[in-house]
Amino acid sequence: MSEQSKKELTKEEIQQIRKRYATEKCDYKQLAEEFGVSKNKIKEVLKGIVKLKLTVLQRFNEKWSEDENGCHIWNACTDKDGYGKFKMDGKPMRANRVSYQQHKGEIPKGLIVRHTCDNPACVNPDHLILGTQKQNNDDKVERFRDRRKYSAIDCLEMLFRSQINVSEDSIMKSFRITKDTLKRKLKDMAKTADDPAEDKVFYYRGRAMFEEKQSEQEPFNPVQIDWVIE
Repeated sequence: MSEQSKKELTKEEIQQIRKRYATEKCDYKQLAEEFGVSKNKIKEVLKGIVKLKLTVLQRFNEKWSEDENGCHIWNACTDKDGYGKFKMDGKPMRANRVSYQQHKGEIPKGLIVRHTCDNPACVNPDHLILGTQKQNNDDKVERFRDRRKYSAIDCLEMLFRSQINVSEDSIMKSFRITKDTLKRKLKDMAKTADDPAEDKVFYYRGRAMFEEKQSEQEPFNPVQIDWVIE
């Protein structure tokens, strides 16, 4: 017989186990390890105790974390477009729609949930608004989110600026590119980091920056004219 099977729980411990099981998210295994007894002992103690059922919002809030931009980034499953997936009443739904419904109410027929932050993985209700599909398409054009094509030189410039520690916000603003797209471009460019063509572009780009900086630092020497020869 194991030590766990032999151990007897005190009255206070039994009360703690029952209270925690009924009010917190914990299972037999977790409680058994914490109180140093077997799972069978925990089952015996909890016989007849009804487990607390988490609400939809409680389950939902366990699946996101906040980033530096205030977005609530979905950490669970996502679809091919980057939107979070969540089951409610056995039905799979997009997480941004669930967030809107839980915090702001039902979504009228014909309307969709749009992101003011332009981040599909975000479920922050403060970043969600209702609108039509046309408005959403107009947003894509306005924010250059519709998979616009960037030239190889554009991508090299993004990588160059990133490697000399130019901020992401500055690069995003210069190229009118979203954060997710920028990260994807940089990741793709990193795969060809040893390409001689890239080295050549980086060399000329770096030399141009150096010469520009040097010209800014050189003092202006005015020329004094003492006489004019006619």
